[in-house]
Amino acid sequence: SFTLFNPRDTYRMSGGHVSNPKTAGENPQDGVVMNYYFPTAPDSSSVTLKIMDGNGKLIKSYTPKAKEKSSRMGLSKGLNQFAWNMRYADAEEFPEMILWAGGIDGPTAVPGKYSARLIVGKDSANVPFTILQDPRSDANLEDLQAQFDFVLSVRDKLTETHQGIKKIRNIRKQINGVNDRIKSNPAEEEIKKAGKEILDQLKTIEEALYQTKNKSGQDPLNFPIRLNDKLSGVGSGASAGDYRPTDQSIAVRDVLVAQIDQELTKLRQIVDKDLPAYNALVKSKDIPAVAVEEKENEEGGAEE
Repeated sequence: SFTLFNPRDTYRMSGGHVSNPKTAGENPQDGVVMNYYFPTAPDSSSVTLKIMDGNGKLIKSYTPKAKEKSSRMGLSKGLNQFAWNMRYADAEEFPEMILWAGGIDGPTAVPGKYSARLIVGKDSANVPFTILQDPRSDANLEDLQAQFDFVLSVRDKLTETHQGIKKIRNIRKQINGVNDRIKSNPAEEEIKKAGKEILDQLKTIEEALYQTKNKSGQDPLNFPIRLNDKLSGVGSGASAGDYRPTDQSIAVRDVLVAQIDQELTKLRQIVDKDLPAYNALVKSKDIPAVAVEEKENEEGGAEE
């Protein structure tokens, strides 16, 4: 019902690709190019392309309806082509995040054996492929593996940091929601005071992890970058070229990770200790889950 062709060996190198150039020939797509053929276009909800390492462990999945354009694969009758950029998944981000020093890109795969699996409904096809080292590079495989491990560790810590920031914002939103529902309630002052203590702690943690004043890409010129931005810069710097991370990069990463872990530990303490006490207080005061605000109409009666 479909065919997945074997990709040719691909060199681990960066390049440029511009579609429909006006004054020059068009370079081939960057990365490992997958060609696959459908006699008829299948249902988009039934198709997935999976990239796996030499041990069969999933690296990344792609679908026709992925939210990110870079994770979206073509799906039409006839021959289709998809290029894997040889990168592992990016770090998790949060809405309107702005970084200055680096990015959230996942690490580039090291040279070696990999495979792709195209799944269409209950059928699947598997093909092996090989990533080759750039012959111009003087690095050995151990150097590239050290680079991969370093960038992966940065990516994972950024994900953990950004998950913490999202958790902070979710807690803040819910506490503010409680405050909106307790207006004119006898327990309003007591509950707001307890909530403010938590909100103040969360604000301090969030501002240590991320520059919350950033609203545009140029704002970091005026507002100093915070821990997540500094760590992303170290990771992006170490991912450039084919080199083992320097001792200085490792030392700076370790310092930043230790500082991030201190803030995340404070967040866990709030979640494990302060929030349960706050929730118990709110519950004891019989605060309604949903409050309907009423106002006086022109005739003096109440209306919703």
